[in-house]
Amino acid sequence: MTRILVFGSIGPYTKSAVRTLMKQVEVVATIVRRPVRSTPEHWLRHLLLRPSNIDFPSMLLSTGVEREKSLYKKLGKYFPDLVVVIGFLHWLPPALVQSISSGLVINAHPALLPKDRGPAPPFWAFRRGDESTGVTLHSLSDRFDEGDIIAQQTVTIPRGIDGYRFAEQLGEIAGQLILQKLPDLLTYSVARTPQMISADDFWASQPTHDDFRIVPETWQAEKLFHFVRGARVFGAPWAKLGGDVYYFSDAIEFTSTHLPGEFLLASGKLYLAVSDGTVVFRLMHE
Repeated sequence: MTRILVFGSIGPYTKSAVRTLMKQVEVVATIVRRPVRSTPEHWLRHLLLRPSNIDFPSMLLSTGVEREKSLYKKLGKYFPDLVVVIGFLHWLPPALVQSISSGLVINAHPALLPKDRGPAPPFWAFRRGDESTGVTLHSLSDRFDEGDIIAQQTVTIPRGIDGYRFAEQLGEIAGQLILQKLPDLLTYSVARTPQMISADDFWASQPTHDDFRIVPETWQAEKLFHFVRGARVFGAPWAKLGGDVYYFSDAIEFTSTHLPGEFLLASGKLYLAVSDGTVVFRLMHE
């Protein structure tokens, strides 16, 4: 059975992709990075699937080449046939990663490259209100998300879909694409198309606190409902209302009804007036 080693994350995108892969291949290890502010106990409750999960050492990103080589040499003892990056948010040196296996090293990126290169494409797709996005398989290169394209699949973004569920869907598609291309990936015979990258291509950076801010009068109700539902997988959208800051854990519904004021708190919910109606939210403390 084909042995695959995955560089990923503890989020739903990697988890779903690994579940899909494990139906047909052996995932010998999933290398993840423990969130900086989480305790070991908290992290252990959110580990990926068995058989093995490795806390990717932070020193790999901050020490010299010799230590990096030593770490990759240890990973090579898993004897994987293929190394796949699925949701790992840091650049990996292709030459060192390639030393782990005999197959082509690839990345499963949750966007249609060259659009939305960077660590958080789905966030920006929700923020813009895009109707579709996709998954791209590409070879690892010396520049972040710029390797040759191997396969792509377009995905419709259902309006109001929960961000966790959509990340799972993208992960399942990533796993399926890898399995479809597996024989050619193992023999380096897969067709590859260079990316046509321009200066105008949007960089999907990790969202900052300000990127989650909601200015009510600039939003339409349906679009805001869709954004909050999707973006909550990345963090908490928020708004400053009446001198206080409110963080939203989810959007419940939207209507064309206009509130008499800026917002209303009732029954543990926040009703927010926007340009064309009202959006109802669940707050973080609820």
